[in-house]
Amino acid sequence: MKGKWSQNLDEATKQKVQAIMDQTKTELGELGVDFPAKGERKDMFAKLDDATKQKAQAIMDQMKTQLAEIGVNLPTRDQGHPTKAAE
Repeated sequence: MKGKWSQNLDEATKQKVQAIMDQTKTELGELGVDFPAKGERKDMFAKLDDATKQKAQAIMDQMKTQLAEIGVNLPTRDQGHPTKAAE
């Protein structure tokens, strides 16, 4: 798992997050999603048709739900990094 934010998570949570992220990346890749290079921002879903965009968004929503279930909150664009939810 990449990113300085991972330092805030225990090892078991890091492994769960990595598994969820790997699964999400695989599923999105199967739909034809192009992932931006590190530090580059672009619309990953730009070349997808509307039906495929909906499938991709459903995969992203599923990822967010899975992360929330283990107490990890994805950041908004202005926050900068995921955080472990308060227990």
